Amino acid sequence: MKGELWTGDSKVAAQSKKSSLQETHPHLAAQAAGWDPEGVTGGSTRSLRWRCPRGHEWEAAVYSRVAGSGCPVCAGRRVERGFNDLATTHPKFAPLAVFDATTVTAGSSKVLPWRCSKGHEWTAKVADVTSGEGTCPVCIGRRVIPGVNDLATLNPALASEALFDATAVTLFSNRILPWRCSKGHEWKTSPSHRSRTGCPTCGRKTVLPGFNDLATTHPELATEALFDATSVVSGSNRRLPWRCTLGHEWTAPVIRRAGPQGTGCPYCTGQKILPGFNDLSTTRPDLAAEVLLEDPRTLTAFSNKRVSWRCSQGHEWQAAVANRAMGKDCPYCSGRKAIPGLTDLATTHPALADEALFDPTAVSAGSNRRLPWRCGEGHEWKATPVSRTSRTTGCPSCAPYGYDINRPAWLYLLAHETEGLLQVGITGDPETRLRAHRGNGWEPLDIRGPMDGHLAKQWETDILDLLRSKGVPLGRSAGSG
Repeated sequence: MKGELWTGDSKVAAQSKKSSLQETHPHLAAQAAGWDPEGVTGGSTRSLRWRCPRGHEWEAAVYSRVAGSGCPVCAGRRVERGFNDLATTHPKFAPLAVFDATTVTAGSSKVLPWRCSKGHEWTAKVADVTSGEGTCPVCIGRRVIPGVNDLATLNPALASEALFDATAVTLFSNRILPWRCSKGHEWKTSPSHRSRTGCPTCGRKTVLPGFNDLATTHPELATEALFDATSVVSGSNRRLPWRCTLGHEWTAPVIRRAGPQGTGCPYCTGQKILPGFNDLSTTRPDLAAEVLLEDPRTLTAFSNKRVSWRCSQGHEWQAAVANRAMGKDCPYCSGRKAIPGLTDLATTHPALADEALFDPTAVSAGSNRRLPWRCGEGHEWKATPVSRTSRTTGCPSCAPYGYDINRPAWLYLLAHETEGLLQVGITGDPETRLRAHRGNGWEPLDIRGPMDGHLAKQWETDILDLLRSKGVPLGRSAGSG
């Protein structure tokens, strides 16, 4: 061809020339030890010397290096003392070796002898020992030494129930073996499992009719069982069918019925609704008539659900069904809540409302809330509206023998000899107050004071709480005054 500069021979020679290792794999060329990588190709089969970045030297064919082989010392295929031998890399295992620990690596697959700190000897691969899988088989219970780690030696109580040679297995063995308890029940399990569990028959996990079946242990429940009560134990978690004496049917786990907190028929106890039997419309038609926004056939008298109600006077409020069933009626009709202009304190007791340091139109005369008051003399104190309206208590500072929390006070304890009652109280005039109590049959047991009025009130509260918690009978007027 015109313009061709190469001869045919020179072109073939150029095409046949191959690139050197220096050109194709410079990172390997850098590890050449004593030879020129420019004169060698990556496919060469020549075995040459190499030196890794850590200074280890070895011989290998060039093509094998190109294929991925590396330093045998760094890879753990060749031992170099002080670098990758077992004694250097895993010094805690070296004392167990019954061989020269500097002659093998931690990853070696050689099977070699070992001796643990207790003197037990065995053989295992070096790699298994260093990985934690080759620990002493005697110490972990995989090999038996009679008198050392056999079942009879470590747990003679369990060995006495073994129906096999207890000196031939370890306590940790997973072999399934036969046992017989002191009551003669027989079963099979491993020694390792047996060390944590007992006889399944005695423990009510295995049924033995006439001994631990439900019909034997809980005959009263067996009469409600819609299954063979001799085929299950009371500790069974199986959900099975039942029928109560009233004919209601349901399912429940045996253990829930037979346990310490044993459950009964969910319909008889109101846990489930059975229209026509335990729904609110059937059991409390009077309450059902006052229910708003709910179907009373979907409620029971035991329900804690808060629902809306409307009484015969048209008052509306919310309350739990169970509270209503226990007698809690309309809060407006009973005076617990105020109806402005009708049952509020300002309407029913205008004279008291004049002393209120709160909105008397928002509170009824029957309220038990402790609220602030101020008398015509400017004295301030706290009391419940019901105490002011039902017992007609007034200002404690103005009372001739009352109690003013802002003044020194006396705390007293009284006993009523004929009634067998105690009374705790506070007064600002002990002589007058105790004289009045004596006239009613009370005798003082103790009196303390004078003291800060607030402290006296706190002591009175604490003493009353203590007496009530112990069930001590108290006089009806126990408390301040």
